Amino acid sequence: MQLCTQHWHGLISAPVNLKVPLWSSGFSTALEARDRLMDIIKDKLENDTEGFPATLSSLPLPDSSAAAQHLLLFISALIPKALASLLTSFTLVLSADEQVESRRRAVEDSDFLHTVLLEVQRLWPPFIGGRRIADQDTTLAGFDIPKAYGAIFISHSVHRDPEVFQQPDSFLPERWSGRNAGQESFLCSFGNGPRSCIGSKLTDIFLKGGPVEILPFLYLGSALHASKKEVLDAIGISALLNVSADCPNHFEGAYQYKCIPVEDNHKEDISCWFLEAIEFIDSVRDSSGRVLVHCQAGISRSATICLAYLMKRKRIRLDEAFEFVRRRRSIISPNFSFMGQLLQFESQVLATSCAAEAAATASPLLGPKSTAATNSTTATPTSPFIFNFPVSVVNPAYLHHSPITTSPGC
Repeated sequence: MQLCTQHWHGLISAPVNLKVPLWSSGFSTALEARDRLMDIIKDKLENDTEGFPATLSSLPLPDSSAAAQHLLLFISALIPKALASLLTSFTLVLSADEQVESRRRAVEDSDFLHTVLLEVQRLWPPFIGGRRIADQDTTLAGFDIPKAYGAIFISHSVHRDPEVFQQPDSFLPERWSGRNAGQESFLCSFGNGPRSCIGSKLTDIFLKGGPVEILPFLYLGSALHASKKEVLDAIGISALLNVSADCPNHFEGAYQYKCIPVEDNHKEDISCWFLEAIEFIDSVRDSSGRVLVHCQAGISRSATICLAYLMKRKRIRLDEAFEFVRRRRSIISPNFSFMGQLLQFESQVLATSCAAEAAATASPLLGPKSTAATNSTTATPTSPFIFNFPVSVVNPAYLHHSPITTSPGC
């Protein structure tokens, strides 16, 4: 309880991996992993390694640009963790008894909500800090830093500097419309400068938006949406599918609930819940109800369940389902393991149809396909990506089937 009350998770749960020596960070580890991955892929493509998916043979060899794009996708997989950390802090601080007025204002006043989000980032940053290289001789906090030397910053200390923020340990959203107005650059929740996190602008979008309609009876959202009864009632939600092990069911008795207790990590088998989740969604649909599928951030676990439902009930491929959901909630990003499980589920769903039927000229969701799209199995891919989804790192346990050739031939 004290852990939640003090929001210590914002200080200790950071998706970075600091090793010894300290200056070797998770970013350098990612660079090493990227180089090793690219070497493996190049070797297998050049030498036609037995057992390597044959479909990959037509792909261009990864160059430095493609490698950089792959790394960008890998690093972007950290965004859900950062957003989940901020969301937890946001929910906990506004749920306090003394924050009744703040809750009301946050719902009614988007400008005040923005100041609340800034204050949450200041007090409970999702990242511990970072490291920057001086591009010129400079002085920082009285210390001389020569050009090309590194400096490590700690977000918690920067954000609670009493010379910048009065009453630095207090939750005061009003500071951002008063003394600290226009000083958002003092925040380093997502880093700063040219290497700031690409998810920094997603915080407002994510927390200010509402659940999205996937189908007339199926909605996708976050734990924040699931905690707002007025939001649920406004869109006619009658049931909630909670895809998490720790998100509470706030309104037992008012709505029908079902829980799928999975964590968002690469060891979880979420696929064993697919059919049970699909049956639950069907039961809500058959009773003329509407179901909200949510996890903590509405990005990975709940998105995976919605994708599985579309694939099963609309009999479409994963890429079609992914594009359909992404158009409605652009921040979805199932982890790589979940994507691997979805690809295997795709092969099961389409097992009774031949590959040509599975790639029919009209998609039940996306409409007619172009001739180029229907010939995609033989044409040379134009994208340097092996996977065209924003996912995280590889889990070998789910690569014993080809990640590309998932639809069986006739």
